[in-house]
Amino acid sequence: MPVAWQIILRCTDNRVLLPTVADRRAFVRALGELARPFELVGFGLPDTHGHALTVGTQAQARELGRRIAIGLSRRLPSGACLERPRLQPVVDQRHLANAFWYVHGQEEHHGLAVDPLHEATSLPDLVGLRTCLPWLRQRVGRWLPRIREEHLVARLAADPWSLPRPEGTELLALAAAAAAGLPCLAGRSASARAARAAAASLTAPQLPQAEVAAALGLSSRQLRRAVQVDPALARAIDGQWRLRHAARQGASVPGLSPAPSAPSAGSAGSSGG
Repeated sequence: MPVAWQIILRCTDNRVLLPTVADRRAFVRALGELARPFELVGFGLPDTHGHALTVGTQAQARELGRRIAIGLSRRLPSGACLERPRLQPVVDQRHLANAFWYVHGQEEHHGLAVDPLHEATSLPDLVGLRTCLPWLRQRVGRWLPRIREEHLVARLAADPWSLPRPEGTELLALAAAAAAGLPCLAGRSASARAARAAAASLTAPQLPQAEVAAALGLSSRQLRRAVQVDPALARAIDGQWRLRHAARQGASVPGLSPAPSAPSAGSAGSSGG
């Protein structure tokens, strides 16, 4: 009996599933709710197809695949049609660990460079750079206890929080939007307000408050208003901010490195592409 299932998604015309950053973030935010009742442990949608990995029965995997397909279909242009999600069994614990790294290594596997910050994968949520799937790390810890945070951070070129914090606000709004899974920080949604508050909390008292307010689209009064800050979101923004600053300064853009102590990826998804 399989211990888990790999769900494979593809359009009938084989088009790119999530071509823009905004598409990727909207899909991931939707997935945070759609997949919450299931034992999802990872996903990656690099270009023309996607993989999701879940523990449970075949019926549960099929239902999760159906829900993911619904969420994904909302990001596709009119006329585009998804194939019915295919299920590939994961036969044992070794295969599960292998499949986990395979799902997160799709861009490297296909020789792509379209998503260097891994926004179309679950890696940002697993390392603490995004807060769209706050329950995901617990799922991975339950079913893949040998995968530790340092293994996940090793998939990046550097530990984001070991990099220097920027001295200006130029990239702060971009970092906050990425950490919250938003296309930008504009708007009055609870998510946008929380992201702006968490971003502002990282700047005091080092940066001029007028500069911070302008960068985040806030008035000076709004910036001074006491707002409860989500520590996980603040940490995610901090990491995203440092990462983007390092890339802007000419450091290596984060990319995948070989999976630490992982089995060969061939058996995990060779039939799924």
